[in-house]
Amino acid sequence: MLHELERLIGAPAMARLLTTYARDHWFGVSTPADFKAAAQAVSSTDLTSFWRSHAVG
Repeated sequence: MLHELERLIGAPAMARLLTTYARDHWFGVSTPADFKAAAQAVSSTDLTSFWRSHAVG
């Protein structure tokens, strides 16, 4: 799924996503909603259908 997300949003955006997400959630609890919001924040593409097609709640 992460590889497909990278193809959709691009390698630079994926690198930003993983860097900021790891930094922001280093010692905390992470939820699917947190990851989806972080991914949407680095991409101008609407990711709603991507999450739905991969059954990410």
